[in-house]
Amino acid sequence: MLLTNESSGFISFLRAISSQTVMVMHALLLNNLVLSASPYSALHCFSVMIFFVISGFVISNSLHKKGVGYGFKNYLIDRFSRIYILLIPVNLLFLLLALVFYLYVGTLPYTINLKFLLGNLFMQQENLFIKEVLYRLPENYNFTGLFANNIPLWSLSIEWWNYVFIGLVFFKKWKHYNLIHYVLFTFSLCFVIGFSVFPSKVTYGLTFVWFVGVLIQHLLKLNLKVPYLGAMALTFLVLTILVYNAAYPFAIIFFALFFLLSLLYFQSNKNRILNQFFRPFNWFSNYSFSIYIIHYPILLIALCFIKNPIHNFIFVFLVSNMLSFLFYRLFESKHKALAIYLKRIFK
Repeated sequence: MLLTNESSGFISFLRAISSQTVMVMHALLLNNLVLSASPYSALHCFSVMIFFVISGFVISNSLHKKGVGYGFKNYLIDRFSRIYILLIPVNLLFLLLALVFYLYVGTLPYTINLKFLLGNLFMQQENLFIKEVLYRLPENYNFTGLFANNIPLWSLSIEWWNYVFIGLVFFKKWKHYNLIHYVLFTFSLCFVIGFSVFPSKVTYGLTFVWFVGVLIQHLLKLNLKVPYLGAMALTFLVLTILVYNAAYPFAIIFFALFFLLSLLYFQSNKNRILNQFFRPFNWFSNYSFSIYIIHYPILLIALCFIKNPIHNFIFVFLVSNMLSFLFYRLFESKHKALAIYLKRIFK
């Protein structure tokens, strides 16, 4: 489905606000500028939920716009390029920073080891399914930790295996599948089931949330006729804000309805004022993924040197944004070129 400028701007607005909120809340919490008991302390968790709804929607929408000859291989290369073109240099950056820190200070600012690095690169960050099945193994066998204590990375494995699963289901040409396809399908299915059965405090049911985004894309194609779209959307936004901290499942439902009704509104109404309002957020939205996976180790290093909470917060906010924009320009913005290159190799 072709999105209007208003709908695309609205999605960019949500991405920009959510990514900045995750970074800001981490900086506020670790500097004790916001107490963990505060009603605002879960804003970053709620922002991750928004990311997942948007991700499920965008991936599902892009799949339905591809041509017949696109296929699972091209889809997986596109998804791989989108994530790994940034994930690899970010991990290398924090390996380098940790080594420099160690040379000058004599300690490490965060956990770095080959086991966790490989676990992150193979999308096993905080793999709750494996933890539930293999929890009796000694700690030395645990490869599901977070390299550089980069907490936001825990959500990448959920998103990646959702990508793989929905791609294999969408391009379901079973008679043409080889062993690799069946292995990927089985592994991705384990993740989808695992993160649904063990939604725990860590995952917040994000597999379910991601597929809510997929459902919204399908509902949007139906061109539903809803009276008072704008007022209805604002009502569900207010309800989301009121219950997000006390009743998380209801907050998911209310936000999903807000998102769907907002898209229905923007798809059927041209609103130049809102379009102009959303436009500046496109710039921040461009590097939303970068800031999501870059800011936390920067914060851990800053806490070692800058003890004043206000100064620390300002430093982390500025450095995270500047470094994320730099990585976006150097790496993230080149993901389409990398995908084209890989498709030539594996054609």
